[in-house]
Amino acid sequence: GFEPASPVADEAATLARNFATLTPQQMNILRLICEGRPNKLISYELSIAEATVKTHIAAIMSKINVRNRTQAALLASKARVFTR
Repeated sequence: GFEPASPVADEAATLARNFATLTPQQMNILRLICEGRPNKLISYELSIAEATVKTHIAAIMSKINVRNRTQAALLASKARVFTR
């Protein structure tokens, strides 16, 4: 008997798959967003241009299907992306 996954487990699996598509740099940026860093500080900490940070954030939002960085941070905490 194969039990179908619960909708919650299914959603978690989808989330995990979406976050798995992020590049290491995008994960770094997402982690800093979760810590509440503004783009200017993120660009400084990662030694990349602020425009590059914005491009990465746009890519992150599209990969994990959110409309803004607040939703991205909420989703990351919901998916427990950075909990050790």
